[in-house]
Amino acid sequence: MSSTGASRPLSRCVRPALDAAGIGRGAAVLAGVSGGPDSTALLSVLASLAPRLGFTLHACHVDHGIRPAAEREADLAAVRALCAGLGVPLDVRVIPEGTCEREAREGGRSLEEVARRHRLEELASAADAARAPFIALGHTRDDHRETVLMRVLQGAGPRGLAGIAARRGRFVRPLLGASRREVLAHLAAA
Repeated sequence: MSSTGASRPLSRCVRPALDAAGIGRGAAVLAGVSGGPDSTALLSVLASLAPRLGFTLHACHVDHGIRPAAEREADLAAVRALCAGLGVPLDVRVIPEGTCEREAREGGRSLEEVARRHRLEELASAADAARAPFIALGHTRDDHRETVLMRVLQGAGPRGLAGIAARRGRFVRPLLGASRREVLAHLAAA
């Protein structure tokens, strides 16, 4: 076992994060699931913890309409299969193709910024529909470090250098204590 704890079960870092966010018996959580490794591992760990901690789990997949159709369909098929296998209800939200590009162009913003705004809005809407006060996102410690580095390079002040918050409003990030390496080890073991 390495000193980074790559073989540490993800549940050992996720459970304290859920406790800190106030997620426990009777709560409902909606997990944002793109189909990538981070959100896949997040959903897997949340599904394993939900019965023990007494919270209900839902998932939402947002198709931004910005990648080739075949890639988007493959992601959705993988997420559908994952949710079916874990017994987690899935809400699929589709942003009409071209919407994000048009808004980015017209507003002078980056495509990533526009897509992120749409994703968070759709996740919030899906959480409302599921009566879930918490929305779990799959950001890891590596994402946090990349965010801080990017903000340093952009000349951010102290507030900007704080990085990704473990909780901001109803959005929680239970994997912030885990590395991408730990996420991949979890998926390999699963």
